[in-house]
Amino acid sequence: WIRCIKPHPAKKPLMFDGVSVTNQLESSGVLGTVKIRKAGYPVRIYYKNFLSRYKLLIGRCSPDEPHDVQKEAVRKAMKMSKTTSREVQLGKTRVFMKSE
Repeated sequence: WIRCIKPHPAKKPLMFDGVSVTNQLESSGVLGTVKIRKAGYPVRIYYKNFLSRYKLLIGRCSPDEPHDVQKEAVRKAMKMSKTTSREVQLGKTRVFMKSE
C-alpha cells in the first residue's frame, strides 16, 4: 500500500508545504489509519463481514441491509454485550477491535 504525496503544489525541488501535505494525508485516509493503529485496534472488519461472522450476537440484521442499519445493529449488539469503547470502536465503514 503506497501513497504518493506531493511536497508542494508548485512541484518545484526543495520546497515543502506542510499544510498541503497534511491535507493530502488526511484526504487519503492515512492520518485516520495512523490514529487507529496508534490507539491499538488491530482488527478491522467491514460491517457486512462483521454481521456475517457474528450473526448469532446480532440477531436478525442481514449483511444485505443498508449500511446505516448494519451499523446500528452492531452498535446495539455492543451495548447489549457491555463492550466498552476501549475494546471496540465503530468507524464509518468498519468495526475496530482490540482483539477477536
